[in-house]
Amino acid sequence: MTINIIKTSQDGVSLIELIVAIGIFTVLMVSVTTIFQNVVMSQQSTVAAQNTQESMRFVFEVISKEIRQAKKDTVSCGSGVNRIYNTANSGKELYFVNKNDECVRYFIQNDQLWIDRAGAPLAITPNEIIVSNLQFSVTDNLTTAYGPFEQPYVTIRLTAENIGGKETLKQPIIVQTTISSRSYRL
Repeated sequence: MTINIIKTSQDGVSLIELIVAIGIFTVLMVSVTTIFQNVVMSQQSTVAAQNTQESMRFVFEVISKEIRQAKKDTVSCGSGVNRIYNTANSGKELYFVNKNDECVRYFIQNDQLWIDRAGAPLAITPNEIIVSNLQFSVTDNLTTAYGPFEQPYVTIRLTAENIGGKETLKQPIIVQTTISSRSYRL
């Protein structure tokens, strides 16, 4: 005689266990979603900063090439004669004579950096870049351990910001460079 014992199990999930499991899952999903959103925003911010840096690198390359080849001003192309570089408007404008004997002026207008060669102004920064706090400093009288000499140089400092995208992604960058003239005067 065999007796079959059938055991019935009452194992299951209680309502409290189900609510706790759903709560933990919700907290995990909200955390993962928040982290993902922060990573995406960080990447967008980095790309915007890289675009701004790239644009400013190009602008400074154009400016540097022309400033290095500037000539002595003999026709009063700015604020003084017999100088290579001249500033005006409290250092917000730079004047000089380029290698083609044209008067050149760099200045800021409508939040863009402009160049004016012989009366033909042209914006040299892209529309999506705002330029502010432009400052030119000119030094052309130096004294060394060997005595005085003049090798003029220009220091340019500005703040640039990418205006494309969301407001939270805007990151202004401050750029400064010093460019010396190739014209040595002893």
